[in-house]
Amino acid sequence: MSWQKSLFVAVMTLIVPELASGQEPGWSGQVIAFGQTRQEIRSTDILHRPYRPLHFYGNTVRRRYYHGSALPGVRMR
Repeated sequence: MSWQKSLFVAVMTLIVPELASGQEPGWSGQVIAFGQTRQEIRSTDILHRPYRPLHFYGNTVRRRYYHGSALPGVRMR
């Protein structure tokens, strides 16, 4: 019975953060967007745009809004 509780806790540890941060945008692998994707990103409010590598200003604005700090912490993904 003990291993089942441990398994349950491990699974919930992985699932609950995903559910809790449902409003925060995820990461996009595109550094430079072209065409329709670029237009979609530009027409989206900066707080709802996906995090993107090397986009320091937008990523910092979203991090401050969702986490209260511009610097990433240990618990941030």
